[in-house]
Amino acid sequence: MTKVMCSTIKKKNCDIEESVEEPISKNKQSTMQSTDTPLYVVTTLRDATISYGNKVSGEEAQDMPLTPTQQDIDWQTGIRKLKFPSNWSYTKENDEFNIFKVLKDKGSLEVEKSLVLCKGIVSYQVKKSIVPQNIVLLPSLLTSLTVLENIIKVFDELEVCGGVTVSHVNSKNVLQKLQQVEFNEGYEDSGVWRSYSCKRLLQPPSSKFPNARKYTACKDCRNFKITLQKKIWNLNQLT
Repeated sequence: MTKVMCSTIKKKNCDIEESVEEPISKNKQSTMQSTDTPLYVVTTLRDATISYGNKVSGEEAQDMPLTPTQQDIDWQTGIRKLKFPSNWSYTKENDEFNIFKVLKDKGSLEVEKSLVLCKGIVSYQVKKSIVPQNIVLLPSLLTSLTVLENIIKVFDELEVCGGVTVSHVNSKNVLQKLQQVEFNEGYEDSGVWRSYSCKRLLQPPSSKFPNARKYTACKDCRNFKITLQKKIWNLNQLT
């Protein structure tokens, strides 16, 4: 399993420009508002439409100075006391925690989902494949044990993208030719086809449309299937 190593927090140098400003009057002070973005905690998939303020990528998180709250968190004691969902456990090596979900697949145990936490910075994996950092529901920077516990619950409930399969293949020869094609949009992955932009996880159902169609593949993989079916049609015409 790919590990995310802790890196030294870097301090960015800022160029300060000198300027002469007028003193702020009381009227101006009264109209000033805080620009701090609030942090919302997702506790269930029903709340999943709420974002965590501005999403921070893993690389940006490593360059950000730790807040006093993060520095004071006793991750080891806190994680040991957490109530994990069913089939979840964790291991620890130095300052790195590997928190994972194990399921039985074809008679053997397999790690389905995992997250690696190191001093508040976290990355996610689904079946040993890294989850893209642009998923708002899974922040890269955690500020408390409560946020960690809620994130594990949300991560546990999110459905895994199963990729797509192809149909209307007239012969094995056509399938073999299809497998030899190098597509710009995606690739074959253990018996299914997957987009290079696959999110590995499915978007949670909208509370506004509870009866909406449920998909087993993400939108990028479904779009890639359209390309695959067009190629199959062309290959069928040549046989």
